Amino acid sequence: MSYKTKFVGASLLALAGAVVAMPSAAFAQSAENEISDGDIVVTARRREESLQEVPLAVTAFTADTLREKSITNQDDLVAHTPSLQIRSNGAQRTDGGFFLRGQGSTFGTQPGVVVYTNEVPDFRVPNFGNNTQFYDLENIQVLKGPQGTLFGRSTTGGAILLTTKKPTNEFEGFLEAKAGNYKYFELTGAINVPIIQDKVALRVAGNLVRRAGFTVSRNTGQDLDDKNRESYRISLLITPVDAFENYTIFRSENVNESGSGIIMEDFNPNFLSGTSTIDPATGRANFAPAAGRAIFQPNGLAAAPFPLTLGYNQLIGGLCAQLTPGDATALGGCIAARAGRISALVTAMSDQEARSKAGASIRESAESALLYLRGNAQQLTNITTVRPGELGPLGNITIKNIFATNRVGEAYSNRGVAGAPLFHAVTANGVDVVGGQIVSSKAFAGRKFFDNFSNEIQLGGASDKLDWLLGYYYNKYTHPANMGALFSTFNDALDASTPLGIGAIQGAFILNERAIDKGVFGQFTFRPVEQLSITAGYRKSNYSRTADNATARLTATGLVPNTSTPAVPIAQSASSYNFAVDFKPTDGLLVYLTHRKGFKPGGANLPPAAPVPGAQVQFDPETVKDYEAGVKYTFNFAGVRGHANLAYYHTDYLNIQRNQTLPVPGSTTVYTQTANIAGAKIDGIELETLFKIGDRFQLGLNYNYTNARYTSFPGLTAVALENPLFQASGAPAYPTVANITTPYVSTPKGQLSVNARYALVDSDDVGEVALSGNYYYQTSVTLDDSILQAENKAGFQPGYGTLNMRLEWNNVMGKPFDLALNATNLTQKVYKVGTANLWAALGILGSIYGEPRMFSVQARVRF
Repeated sequence: MSYKTKFVGASLLALAGAVVAMPSAAFAQSAENEISDGDIVVTARRREESLQEVPLAVTAFTADTLREKSITNQDDLVAHTPSLQIRSNGAQRTDGGFFLRGQGSTFGTQPGVVVYTNEVPDFRVPNFGNNTQFYDLENIQVLKGPQGTLFGRSTTGGAILLTTKKPTNEFEGFLEAKAGNYKYFELTGAINVPIIQDKVALRVAGNLVRRAGFTVSRNTGQDLDDKNRESYRISLLITPVDAFENYTIFRSENVNESGSGIIMEDFNPNFLSGTSTIDPATGRANFAPAAGRAIFQPNGLAAAPFPLTLGYNQLIGGLCAQLTPGDATALGGCIAARAGRISALVTAMSDQEARSKAGASIRESAESALLYLRGNAQQLTNITTVRPGELGPLGNITIKNIFATNRVGEAYSNRGVAGAPLFHAVTANGVDVVGGQIVSSKAFAGRKFFDNFSNEIQLGGASDKLDWLLGYYYNKYTHPANMGALFSTFNDALDASTPLGIGAIQGAFILNERAIDKGVFGQFTFRPVEQLSITAGYRKSNYSRTADNATARLTATGLVPNTSTPAVPIAQSASSYNFAVDFKPTDGLLVYLTHRKGFKPGGANLPPAAPVPGAQVQFDPETVKDYEAGVKYTFNFAGVRGHANLAYYHTDYLNIQRNQTLPVPGSTTVYTQTANIAGAKIDGIELETLFKIGDRFQLGLNYNYTNARYTSFPGLTAVALENPLFQASGAPAYPTVANITTPYVSTPKGQLSVNARYALVDSDDVGEVALSGNYYYQTSVTLDDSILQAENKAGFQPGYGTLNMRLEWNNVMGKPFDLALNATNLTQKVYKVGTANLWAALGILGSIYGEPRMFSVQARVRF
C-alpha cells in the first residue's frame, strides 16, 4: 500500500473516531431534531426502515440525490459507492460487470452481484447490454456482502436494488430535456393519473437518448460509442381495499447503436508467422516453412491431409488443395488470395501497433468491420400483496407474490474484440448466414414471454418483538435453439466453412435448453429488549440444467444443426446463512456484528473433442464466508447534522472459478475449462459520511480500503511476447510466474469520493441556485490477467481521479421549473474501464476507455 493510501486511510479513520467520540449530548439532540432530509428509507431487509437502522453496509440514493449527483446510468454509481467497480466485459462497453468487495464475474461464470428491479432479479438478455438509463426511479440501494436469506437469488458480493416510481393518487408528472456535446440529446418524462381515487392509479414514464460516438473507426469512418436507445414503462396500481394491492409494471427497451470502440494496443507478430522470429531487415513476420512449429487445424475441415507442423504457406496450400480439387488455376488463385490476406493482416496489425505505441489517439479505432448493437426486449412484472391483519405473536401478516417474465424480439451484435484491423477478431452473435449475408436471427436470439420467468412468494410478519420472512423462489429458463458466435479471425485466410468476410462458425448449437433455479429461504429478527436485535437466516438452493448439443452446418437458407447429442446434465445445490446482532446503546448510534455465507452458482464446460486428463464437465458453486462489524452514527451537534457509517469486513473466498489450461495428450494444443481451483482472502474498511452545515452547505466523504489476495491458485502462466502454443518441442521453457501472484481483478486497494453542495441562493421568490461537485479517486487496478502475459501490461490501469460539476437552479422564480448545467470528467482524464484480451488466443490486446469530458444543459418542468 502506498504512502498516499496509508495517509488517506489513517486520516479517515481518525475522522471516524472523532465523530464517534462526540459528546453524548449530541445523541440527545439527534433524537429531538431528527434530520428528515437525511433519513433515507430503504428495503434492504425486505421491509421499510431507516438506512441508519439497518445492521449492514448499504449505500442508498433517493430520487433527489440521483438528480443532484447526475447519476443517470450504472457507471455513475462508482464515484459515489465505496467498494463498487464496474468493468466492461469482453468487447462491449454496455456489457458492464459489477464488482463489490472483490466479488464479481469472470468469463463464462454467473455474476457475484445481482441487480434487482422492483424486487425481480434482472433477466439478462444476450447481446443486448445492461447500460440502460436510470429514469423515474424512487431510489437505488447498493447492499454490500453476501445476500440470499432474504432475496430471490444468492450472491457473494451484494445486490443492487432499483425501485421505480410507483403510481400515486395525485395527478402529476414532469418533462425533462437535456442537450450537450457529441450531439447529445435526451428526453425523459412521466405522467401519473389517478383513474379511480384511492383505488386505481396509472403511471407512464419514458426515456429517449441520442448521442454521437466519441470514438471513430479510421478504416470505416463509423462513429462508435454512440447512444441510440428508447425505453418506456407503464405501471398500474390497483387497491380495491386496504388489505389488497396489485401492482403491474410493463417495460420495454429498444437499442440501435454502433457498439463500442476498442483501441488495439499490443500485437504479437510471431502469432501470425510460421516461425518464432521476425525478419530483422523488414521487421515483418517470416512465412517460410518452420518444421516443428505447431499450427492449429483450420476451422471447417474435418481432417487435414498435411502435417500440422508446417508454416502458413504449406497450411494455406493444403487448405486450398481441398477447396479446389483438380483445378490448378483455381488452386493458384486460392493460395495467392489467402496468403495475401495473412500478409496484409500482419502489415495492418504492425502498423496499428506502431501507431498505438507512438501515442495515437485513444478515440480512434482500427476496426475494419461496421459494428452494430441492436435489440428490443420487454418485461412484465406483477406484485400482489395481501395483508390479512394481525395474527397473535406473529404480528401483522403480509403475503406477497412477485412474478416476472420477459420477451426478446431480437438481440444481435458484432464486436471488434480487440480493435484489430482486417477481421482479425470480429465476433457476431444472434445472427444467421443467408445467401452469403449476415442477418439477424430471431430463432437464435429471440425469446417469447414465459420462456423465461421467475416467481417468488413471501410470507412475513412484524411485531414489537419479532420480524420474520419465509420465501420460495423459482426461475425457469427454456430456449429451443441457441447458436454460437460467428467468429472472423486471421482475416479469414484459414477458414473453409464460410465465404471470405463472413466468418467461421465457432462452438455449436445448444438445443432444447432448460434450466431451473429454485430456493427456499427464511430470516427472523428477534428483539428481546428495545435496544437489542438478533437476526438469523438460512437459504437452500438447487440448480439444474439439461440441453442437447450439435455442430452447425451452413446451408443455402441458413445455419442448421447436425445430429444432436445430450449434454451432461447439471444438478447442484448450495446453502447460505446470516447471523447478526445489533445494539443501540443510545439514540443515534447503532453497533452491529454479522456473519454470512453466500454462494455463486456453478456451470458447465464444453467437453473436449478428445479425452483430456483432468477435464471436468462442470464446475461447482463458489463460496464466500464473511464477517462484518460496523458502526452507524447519526448526529446533530453545534449546527452540524449528518451521519458517519464505518464498516470493517473479512471475507474467506473458496472454490473460486477460474480458467484452467490443460495439455491435450499427443498434441501441442491445450484445452481450456473453468474449474474451482483458487482461494482468496479479502479485508476491507468502508466509510460513508455526510455533514450538513446550516441549511445551505453539505459535504460528503466516502472511502474504502480493500486488501484482496489469493491464498491458493495452482499452476503457472507463461510470460512472453511469443504465444506458448507455438513453442517447438524441446525448445527452452518460456518464462513463467506462479498463478498465486496474479493481481486481483477489478479491485483497487483504495477509493475516495468527496462530494460538496452549496446553495448560493435559496428563497421562495427566486428559487434555489446550487453548485455541487464530486471528486473521485481510485488507486491502480488490474482489469484483466493479460498483465501477466503481455509486456506492455495493457490490462493495468494506474491510479486516477475524475472531477464532475453541476450548477442547478430549482424552482426558477418560484415556478415548477428547473435548470441545470452538468459537466463530467471535467479534467479530461484518460483511463481504461475494460480490456479485450485475446493474447493467448490470437496474439492481440485491446482496451476500452472511459468517456471523455461531457457537457450538457438540462431543463425540467413539473406539473
